[in-house]
Order: sequence, then structure tokens, then C-alpha cells
Amino acid sequence: MNYTKCNEVDASLGSCELRRNLTETSLKREGNCQGRLLSLGPRVHTQESHLDVKDPSLFDQFIDQQIDKYNLNRTIYILVIAITVIVIIIILSEIAAYLWHRVMSHEDIISPVRQTHLNHHQADWLHEAHSDFIWILIGLIIIVIVLIISYYLNLAPIWLLILAATGSIFMATWNWYIHMAYHQPNHWLERFNWFRRDRQLHLIHHIDPKSNYGIASHFNDRAFGTYKSANQVRPLYPDRDIIGLGTPQLRANPLDQDIP
Repeated sequence: MNYTKCNEVDASLGSCELRRNLTETSLKREGNCQGRLLSLGPRVHTQESHLDVKDPSLFDQFIDQQIDKYNLNRTIYILVIAITVIVIIIILSEIAAYLWHRVMSHEDIISPVRQTHLNHHQADWLHEAHSDFIWILIGLIIIVIVLIISYYLNLAPIWLLILAATGSIFMATWNWYIHMAYHQPNHWLERFNWFRRDRQLHLIHHIDPKSNYGIASHFNDRAFGTYKSANQVRPLYPDRDIIGLGTPQLRANPLDQDIP
């Protein structure tokens, strides 16, 4: 009977020893796992830091405030903003073109700018003022630099800056192309009344350099009092051929043409 109890006690102690060994092994494994996680911690954090999203720009924050305040549809609101930005770019580009032509090209503020434009006025009518393009290019480079700085200062979202850059480049190119077309005979745009009318206004500028500074549009001339129509100029220059391009359809004085 005593031997049986001793065997039972030994068995119990053996099972206890086994459980203790298993517990110690489990704790060691857990400790090893924790140590490995700690050792990986900085690397995990470093990887997450590379995935950080750029903070919303000041413009984005303004949009979010307006959407939350007035419970607006985000897509429609951003679309309205994009259209508004396009309209503003068109208006500002035309104002800039007018002021540049009137102030920088016709006043002796920067002599090289005035001289290149003076060469255009003194040349024959086929002169397309290609030498002026360098100043347009410099202006566009300055605009792009300002937009890039705005991006790095987080002032506006990238889509808005790309839209502004694209719009500015398009408007500058359009003004340049239209002006070049005014001085080309048989240009394909001559089929349109608006082009013949605007070319007439531009060529009046070559008769009276203090009028019609606008290139692609003339609303600034009307606003600043420098607009002159063919009816206003015709009595002053009754015998002036302001075209002189040498082609039959352009030999006629455009001041005698009634363009609808």
C-alpha cells in the first residue's frame, strides 16, 4: 500500500516537471518572438514612413470646409471650380497680353523688348514678329516656376496647378498663332468673319500704334479706351493700303471692307 502511494507521488511529480518544462519552453519562444518583433520595429516604421500621404493643400482644406459647411456634392463643386479657373485664366491671359503689348512693347521700359517689336512695325506686312517669341517663352517659364513653387509650398493641389499651367501655355500659344495668321496671306482662318474682322482691327493698329493693342480679342481695348474701328480710321487714312501683301484678294484696302 505504501509502495503504491509512492509510485503515485512520483508520477504526479513527473507530470508536474513535464508541465514546468513545457511552460518554460513556451515562455522562451514567446520571448524570442517579442524580441524579433522589437528588432523589426524600426524597419516596419521606416517602411510606413515612406507611404505617408502628402498633407492636403491650403486650397484642398478650403474646399473641404466649404463642402462640409454647405453640404455640397464634392464632384460637382470641384467641376465648377475647374471651369471657373479656366475662365479666370482666359481673362487674365488676355489682360496680360494687352498690357504687355501696350506697356512693354510700345514703351521704352525694357529696350530689347521694345526694339524687337519696333522691328515688327517697321518691317513689311509679311513680318510675323517671330523675334517676340523669346519674351513669351520667358514669361511662360516664369509662370511654370511660380506654379512649381506653389506645389512645394503645398498651396494648391497638383491638378489645379497642371490646369493653370496648361491654360497659360494654351492662351499664349493661341495669341501667338493668331498674330502670325494676321500677317499671312491666304490663311485658312480667312473663311471666318471673326478672323477677318479681328485682322482688320489688328492692321489698324499698324496704322495707328496707339490703338487696338489686343491680339486675339479686343474687349480690353474697349475697356481702356484704345479701341478704333474701320469707320473711325477710314476718314483719317483714305488712301492708305494697310495690307500690301501682294496677293490679289488682299490688295484692296481693308478699311473699305464692311465685315459683318
